[in-house]
Amino acid sequence: MTTQSKILQDFHAVSLDEIDSVSFMNRVDSKYLFPVNKLGQVLLNLAGDYKVLEINQQREFKYSTVYFDTAEYQFYNQHHAGKMERDKVRLRTYETNNLTYLEVKHKTNKDRTIKSRIKSDNARLPDDARSQRFLAEKLKENSQELQPVLTSLFTRITLISKSLPERVTIDFNIAYTGNDGRKIDLPNIAVAEIKREKATGNSVLHSTLKKMGIRQTGFSKYCLGAAMLDGVKRKNNVKPILLQLIKINDESTKHDVA
Repeated sequence: MTTQSKILQDFHAVSLDEIDSVSFMNRVDSKYLFPVNKLGQVLLNLAGDYKVLEINQQREFKYSTVYFDTAEYQFYNQHHAGKMERDKVRLRTYETNNLTYLEVKHKTNKDRTIKSRIKSDNARLPDDARSQRFLAEKLKENSQELQPVLTSLFTRITLISKSLPERVTIDFNIAYTGNDGRKIDLPNIAVAEIKREKATGNSVLHSTLKKMGIRQTGFSKYCLGAAMLDGVKRKNNVKPILLQLIKINDESTKHDVA
């Protein structure tokens, strides 16, 4: 049992139904990037203020996500160019219960994320009529031109605040695989994300990370994967995150050697 697995046993558990009550399909997101060797310390500081999702006596869950884009990487380029109104399309499989959802995430010019989804019977291609209707409804253009461009794998811990309308996800064991079979592993990285109806400074996770010197970082996990797998030409706006990953990896390696 890993350190974080032991610490998670001290959290009160919540069911999937309780988590769904704070799904926040229209929300404000805040992301934080930090070394995975600090995950245990982070969780220790959260145990009294958050509950953890438990399904079938498990508290850490494997996810698989296939991202879709056009051949010209329209969604990636919109994000890279700083376009306020933009979309992402993905098929996400929850390996614990083997459920797959086709999801469209729309970022508004108010910096809010609106997520829409439907269940899918196909974990690789949204090529059935129902999925195509869903995409045509949610996307303004190019819904017929989408193709899978990369797959993301990770393990996730999901928490909900005991006192605030707030949901937290913490991802680790992150890996990306391209259509050509190339794989990028990020074993030293963890990504925490706070999801809530509106921005507030009262988050215990935010305060905990701030005290540990971990600052909020704006980035897209999809764009990061596309840049690392060399599927895109434009990477200037992703370079600060790539450099941060290198720094975290170097520090983690030194810590392991010591």
